[in-house]
Amino acid sequence: MCNDTHNNWAFISLFHLLPFIEGLYRGSEDNEMHLGVCSRSRDVIEPILKPQWYVICNDIAKEALHAVTDEENRRVEIIPKQYVADWKRCLYFFYKFL
Repeated sequence: MCNDTHNNWAFISLFHLLPFIEGLYRGSEDNEMHLGVCSRSRDVIEPILKPQWYVICNDIAKEALHAVTDEENRRVEIIPKQYVADWKRCLYFFYKFL
């Protein structure tokens, strides 16, 4: 809990509720979790879990690599030729590690 209990509305609310929930309240324990606090209002910033999503780039990277390196059916030509190595290096990362 916050050290400043005079202005902490959650602490004040719990203090006033204790007589009403006396049979249900099991006590409190110290918790090492640290909550973020807003520097302006001193409100607690609670973490919100968000669903994560990822795109699997293996097939896209493989196709893009073949579009540049396939000698018979080249669909993309990179000019100047010296940048083909950079193209391969970038796509290799996606193709190999994702």
